[in-house]
This record gives sequence, structure tokens and C-alpha cells, in this order.
Amino acid sequence: MYQDPDDLGDVVLEEVSRGRKQPVLDASVRRKRAELLRDLRKLIENGDERLFLQAIRVRGLQDGSEAFVKARSIWRQIQGGK
Repeated sequence: MYQDPDDLGDVVLEEVSRGRKQPVLDASVRRKRAELLRDLRKLIENGDERLFLQAIRVRGLQDGSEAFVKARSIWRQIQGGK
């Protein structure tokens, strides 16, 4: 019988994390977070602010919102530090 390695890994992580205050993230959440970080790394390397702003809009940040302004500020700090 085939068993998905991610499923088995999730069970092991869940068992190991019992009694901890912070639960271990499941495989799908970890995968999505890794994809997001990979995409952000590519955007930072590219250096195109217009493309970065477009990407955060797609993720749901609205122009002028506190989160949008903060993300743009961080972006500019990173790009200025290169």
C-alpha cells in the first residue's frame, strides 16, 4: 500500500509536538510558506518594484493599506541596501 511521505512526516511531527505550546505546521502550510519565500527571494533579486507591488496586490494587499505601505517600505529598504 502506497503511503505519501508527507502524510507520514505530518503524523511524526504531530506526535513529536504533543505538549508544546506552538503546534507544528502541516505539510501544506509549510509548502505554501516555502513557495512564498522562494517567490519573494526572486522578486528581491530581480529588483523590479512594479513587479513586487503587483505581486503583493495579487496576495490581497490593498493600495494604501497599512500592510501595503509597510511592505513597500521594507522593499525599498532592502533594495536601498544592495
